[in-house]
Amino acid sequence: MKALKFIFAAILLLCFVSCKEEIQPYDHTDVEISALLAINPVTGDYIDGVIDQNAGTIVFKVARADASKYDLTKMKLYATVFFDALITPKLDGLFDITKDEEGNPRLKLTVTSLMHPNDPEIKKEYEVYGYVSAF
Repeated sequence: MKALKFIFAAILLLCFVSCKEEIQPYDHTDVEISALLAINPVTGDYIDGVIDQNAGTIVFKVARADASKYDLTKMKLYATVFFDALITPKLDGLFDITKDEEGNPRLKLTVTSLMHPNDPEIKKEYEVYGYVSAF
């Protein structure tokens, strides 16, 4: 019986004395979009965006044969980003991913980290546009 009390006391002591190391949050500065899909909300047909991280562009090229499947002025967008990245504007609703009369993309996305929301160095901007190719 004394041995059982000793073992119980030892376990109890370990529970109270053992130090738990504090878990530090994973700090990162990854604010890149790794994938962006443009989806026709009516048919479910989709296009993968071609991302150029250096230029900050995401381009959706639609083959001429598939042009009738997509209305590039009304596309639903889905992005893959790091777990705490914030995209603005929010990707709810439909987006116009064409260029304006001057050839500038109508949609610009900004990705920031929720861990560093006010740090201008930890921010990435993308110009997003789509077009129907000649072929």
